[in-house]
Amino acid sequence: FEALAVLRILRMIDTDTVHSSVFRGLKVAMPQLINVGTMLVYFWILFGVLGVQSFRESLKRRCVWYNPDDPTDAYVNENQFCGGYLDPVTLKAQPYVFQDGSIGPMSKGFLCPQYSKCVSGQNPYNGRISFDNIIYAMEMVFVVMSVNTFTNIMYYTMDTDTMAAAIFFVVAIFFLTIWLMNLLIAVLVSSFELANEEFKKNQKNVQKI
Repeated sequence: FEALAVLRILRMIDTDTVHSSVFRGLKVAMPQLINVGTMLVYFWILFGVLGVQSFRESLKRRCVWYNPDDPTDAYVNENQFCGGYLDPVTLKAQPYVFQDGSIGPMSKGFLCPQYSKCVSGQNPYNGRISFDNIIYAMEMVFVVMSVNTFTNIMYYTMDTDTMAAAIFFVVAIFFLTIWLMNLLIAVLVSSFELANEEFKKNQKNVQKI
């Protein structure tokens, strides 16, 4: 029960200090913060699921150049994601291939140039950047929600799939960042103002008595 001793800090709520103002505001805002936080987590998981459904295993595909004179001589372009490649003879779009040689269902997104193939291998950055499962997808959605370097991920998916992949990121930013994050801040600010007004009124009533 010694850990519960930290709850003594709640006594500061009744004192007129900077910290007590913060605690009073949080106390007033708690019900609304729970509601907004629940909505935030809901949309976070929702966009994570949509990311898995839309971009699962997409970031494994990258352009691999093959020497036409020596097929064993190859170079993997780690920074060029793709969804297909151009046939070196006919220049027609061809679907991406897997490492075992099997052919993917279709060609889409960026097409690797002549003498290159779009090969599905490993996810970038030691497998950390992907939408292959809900955990990694939620991590990617968190990056989008923070609006920090999310453009790289957006361009990657636009290359692996289609230009329409950008819609996922635009909608995610609108709901998670512009709407819910600002709503969370608005709840905090209004709650702090309301808590301080109530505290000042109580102080005046005490002085009158």
